[in-house]
Amino acid sequence: MKYQNVNMFRITSICLTILFFGLMSASITHAGTYLFITEFGSQGSGDGQFSNPTAVTLDSFDNIYVADSGNDRILKFDSNGVVITQFGSKGSDDGQFNNPTGIAVDSSGNIYVADQGNNRIQKLSSTGEYITQWGSYVIGDGTSLNPFSVAVDSSGNVYVSDTYYANNRILKFNSTGYCLTQWGSNGKSNEQFRNPTGVAVDSFDNIYVADKDNNRILKFDSNGNYLKQVGSQGSGDGELFYPANVALDSSGNIYVADTYNGRIQKFDSNGTYLKQWGSYGSNAGQFKNPLGIAVSSSGNVYVADTGNNRIQVFALPPSLEETPTKNSKKGVTEEGVTEEGVTEEGVTEEGATEEGKNIYERWIVERITVNKETLGIVGLIGLVGSIITIYDYLKKKGKM
Repeated sequence: MKYQNVNMFRITSICLTILFFGLMSASITHAGTYLFITEFGSQGSGDGQFSNPTAVTLDSFDNIYVADSGNDRILKFDSNGVVITQFGSKGSDDGQFNNPTGIAVDSSGNIYVADQGNNRIQKLSSTGEYITQWGSYVIGDGTSLNPFSVAVDSSGNVYVSDTYYANNRILKFNSTGYCLTQWGSNGKSNEQFRNPTGVAVDSFDNIYVADKDNNRILKFDSNGNYLKQVGSQGSGDGELFYPANVALDSSGNIYVADTYNGRIQKFDSNGTYLKQWGSYGSNAGQFKNPLGIAVSSSGNVYVADTGNNRIQVFALPPSLEETPTKNSKKGVTEEGVTEEGVTEEGVTEEGATEEGKNIYERWIVERITVNKETLGIVGLIGLVGSIITIYDYLKKKGKM
């Protein structure tokens, strides 16, 4: 009987040790993973539906704009994904589009559209009224464009990625379409591109380019001087496979639509890999050919999941440093969270609502939270038990 008790103690102690390290491993593995919040859109041409949405951006009020390429229109949604308006139709007249692939909004609410099939940039008012345009398809005159993406800096200057095979360049225009400068050519050096698709601007007006066929992100200053490269070809952490687009948050973190790897990757402002999420598929949090990405003022990440004809929204859950408590300013409350309430620091009081209950439950599954004192006791018991077991084993072998 005594032997059975000792044997049971051994088994229990070993199990507790395995549990301890398993829980610690789970906490580390899932730390900082972005959580799926919601999605909107489906295949079609009706209100709120998409046909190959290729780009997504937000204005200063966190309204969402989507370049609905296959339907040749722009859709505007509120922050909850409810359609506000739409504008555009197929054609080449003012205000019409032919495969619009990029969109940006300036501080005044003006909208810039990369009207790829018409080889031009169109500028519209916040209500979708036509203002002006520039670009052409006249080879050799310096104005030929095959624009994929567009971005606007703090001064209202407009940056365009020109993917035309003979160009492979970035062009910088003022807000009326006058070309200020350009850089790039076909190649693999630091100042060359092979099919530059996405373009984005940080708070210091540095320019980031998704150099798609070179499997990298290139960073330049506002005059086109090379600063840094992020990524290389592959599927490992920090590696990229035909990245189509790039976005920045207010802290300068870099988000990449790693298109052929079916995931999103996040890097810090120095280009150091931080985290990733997503895989190929159609379920929540999975992607098929994600081409567009944007980050809201609250840190939520919006992805144009092109192959699934939807926009997916993600948020970073609170830190493991705090256990969720009801009605706390930080952490996930029992009632849940709203999209606006999720920040890297945690969940604000304004974010705590009953509507977020599912998010809370998902967070509990995704991030195993264990009271630190309890975890320590479990680990200590397991460790002591393991030492006793090893000692007993060595004693029987006559080595102690």
